Amino acid sequence: MSTLGVESALLVSHDRLAALAAGILAASGMGDGDAATAANLIVEANLCGADAHGVFRLPDYSALLRKGLINPRPLVTSDIRGPAVALVDGDGGIGHLSALRAAELAGELALTAGVAWVGVRRSNHAGATAIYAEHIARKGLVGICASVAAANHMAPWGGAEPLLGTNPLAIAVPSAGQAPFVLDFATSVAAFGAVKTLAMAGQSLPGGWVLDRMTGETLTDPTKLSQGTLAPIAGHKGSGLALAIGLLAGVMSGAAFGRDIRPFDQPADAPANVGHMVIAVDPGRFMQRAQFEAEVARHLDSFAESTPTLGASAVRWPGARRAAICAKRSKGGIPLDRSVAKRLADLAHQLDCPIPFSL
Repeated sequence: MSTLGVESALLVSHDRLAALAAGILAASGMGDGDAATAANLIVEANLCGADAHGVFRLPDYSALLRKGLINPRPLVTSDIRGPAVALVDGDGGIGHLSALRAAELAGELALTAGVAWVGVRRSNHAGATAIYAEHIARKGLVGICASVAAANHMAPWGGAEPLLGTNPLAIAVPSAGQAPFVLDFATSVAAFGAVKTLAMAGQSLPGGWVLDRMTGETLTDPTKLSQGTLAPIAGHKGSGLALAIGLLAGVMSGAAFGRDIRPFDQPADAPANVGHMVIAVDPGRFMQRAQFEAEVARHLDSFAESTPTLGASAVRWPGARRAAICAKRSKGGIPLDRSVAKRLADLAHQLDCPIPFSL
């Protein structure tokens, strides 16, 4: 979730921040329609608290677009391979466009076939994976999404060479009368965006986030980030899950994986060919959808009402905090760290885009 400081943050409305993002993407070469679509998805990450996947990424996206390493005007295509299977080709464009197309297509196929699997190839970083899983859940379906990271940040368990990405996984389940259950996590202890945010601010890295490649010891010095790899969640289990996602979302989709993906400490010099996988399931094939959603809500409420451990204020289910942050930021504005705001303002000035806030 959010890793950016809010004590001195600017508050910017969703609409203004989305307009800034769209302007930057359009000035970087994207068509107006695609820029607006991608901008809304980028800012949705901020709206829900996933700041490390939001506008913080715009300078990188802009640089890659202007270098031609992200296709600014992709022709995203869909190839339906069977009643419940399809393949989306992102044509090297920004990943948000192809991931959204896959989520929409998976939902359509699942309503007909009961279940659908859509693979994506030739994509790029698509922001917060939960956005696409939740998009499916809002249609009354179960959404499962996973991605292969655009760069390798993590070594396989017992190894020193970064051959795995953070490879996130998100699962969203609709629930009656409340926000959907949304489980969203990287297969590393911390997402690389969160690590990079702290490193850019010159802040020490929390212990256990990054491991020294040679010794395996925890690394906290942000200036030595290139000497480390991200630690997997739960040791060998997280490493194995990252590998499985790489095979299913990468290899099976015809996208890059393993040595075909650049290490995070090397500059991008070729298109990324990022892969995603999107699964949609219609719970109405097992019971009435309303009954299923009511049962989900009943169980989630029982967790929320259960006795917390000593020192904890409450028991939360995945998605509850996300929904609360979204509601708060929708009303009061999105907190934008001043260092991020300055980077965006400098970029907007460089690209001759209007800036909707003052530093």
